[in-house]
Amino acid sequence: MLTALVENTNLYSVQKDGKSVETDKKEVEKLTDMLTRMVENTNLYSVQKNRRAVDTDVREVEKVLGMFLLMGIVRMPGVRYY
Repeated sequence: MLTALVENTNLYSVQKDGKSVETDKKEVEKLTDMLTRMVENTNLYSVQKNRRAVDTDVREVEKVLGMFLLMGIVRMPGVRYY
């Protein structure tokens, strides 16, 4: 998960496996923007189709994307095993 912006630089400090890793600010902003757009469009689509919002948030989208990545890497006998 993203942590704090390193002051006066173009780097973010990101926690990975308990260690702090610095990454390019632009890349983090692109990812954050993409996730925000996915949330907005998911909620918009649900209102258009079902006439009510699913009220998803960025954290839920992160979980789904993580699940898709895991499903592509680790083979399990069924979806429930993930």
